[in-house]
Amino acid sequence: DCPFFFFSYVLTSTYGADPSSPDNTTALQNALNAAEGKTLLFDIPGNYVTGQLKPKSNTVIEFTTGVTLTKKLNGVRVMYFDRVQDITLNARNGFAVGDDLPGTTAFSSTMQYEAAKRITINDLNVVGSAAGGGGKDGHYIGLGPGNTPCEDIHINGGSAKYCKRLGGAVTGGLRTRINGVELAYNTGAPGAGVDVEANVDGV
Repeated sequence: DCPFFFFSYVLTSTYGADPSSPDNTTALQNALNAAEGKTLLFDIPGNYVTGQLKPKSNTVIEFTTGVTLTKKLNGVRVMYFDRVQDITLNARNGFAVGDDLPGTTAFSSTMQYEAAKRITINDLNVVGSAAGGGGKDGHYIGLGPGNTPCEDIHINGGSAKYCKRLGGAVTGGLRTRINGVELAYNTGAPGAGVDVEANVDGV
């Protein structure tokens, strides 16, 4: 199901992203870089194995139906929103899988936001479990350099399940909204759905 006019989008396939590839990190990051200020379309459904991806500001990311991003061994995160702003991800019930494979030594949250502003995630299903002792969350919303908080992170629909610590952790966010997200089966300590705590005064 791909109801888009391809000429108006940057396509991940143009940059070599392919669900049959054992590692799509470089191809997908190149596509994200090219899509800054534009719309990026994952035009081929399937499971993309990838390392950490860093979306650029002022970007819309569209999944076609049936897209999954799966973290590779020691991929750290699936997506890292690091000091960026004005990004929308329309996942269409796609998945971000942060499972840590046996042998993993680099643990982190599946979707991480630090000092990011106006990020909207729609209908994304986050799955993540840890093979080792590293704590990890489905969505981690925290402080960036200089204790700069995130602002206006909105997560709508979808789910966050089987995460090692929390479905969602908000440790540094202003006006955070988590709306209509199914949070379940999270394990480890504290094993909660959402945990909200201020890492610095006033946040």
